[in-house]
Amino acid sequence: AAHGFFALEFRASAALGQMAIEEGLHQEGADLLRHALAALLKDEAGDAGSENDADRDFRELNVLAHFADALLTINAFDELEDLLPRFREKANPNPVEQTTGHLHFQLTLHYLGARLHEARGEAGETERELHALIDFSRENAGMPDPMKEHLSSLLWKAFKHLTILNEDSAAEGLIAAVGNELATLDPDAKCACDV
Repeated sequence: AAHGFFALEFRASAALGQMAIEEGLHQEGADLLRHALAALLKDEAGDAGSENDADRDFRELNVLAHFADALLTINAFDELEDLLPRFREKANPNPVEQTTGHLHFQLTLHYLGARLHEARGEAGETERELHALIDFSRENAGMPDPMKEHLSSLLWKAFKHLTILNEDSAAEGLIAAVGNELATLDPDAKCACDV
């Protein structure tokens, strides 16, 4: 019975948290997603093995991605830093088990890492994370459309953030590199990306 309750609690909190974020209620959304992750961990502990582990990991990764985005929006960088090790563990399985889905989350991790380093004033690390996205784009020119759209969205968010918030002339080269790759990846890129 407890397992059923925690599973329901997870689904309800995750859905409400994502809805709150879509409505611009980022603090409330972060609180709900934090609650959803706690419920998922209780459910996992109480009934391990009853569900496909990969399915459970992807549900958790999806909530982690939304949660991380909410934390960025409310500038909760310390909490984001605490969250990233679990995200990395789930997004980087043993190579035999890696799927295209894991690549989506690994790209998200590079973006989150770049934003975190940028907030900490770590220019070199910011550049390294963003160049990982650029390198992935260049090395996977024939990627499927959903992957291309996701990568375009991440690059656009990074480009927008850097150009709006960073007045350091040293960042000009990085801004140009991100912008050039975005233009190559999606020549019709519009400002409608989710920023």
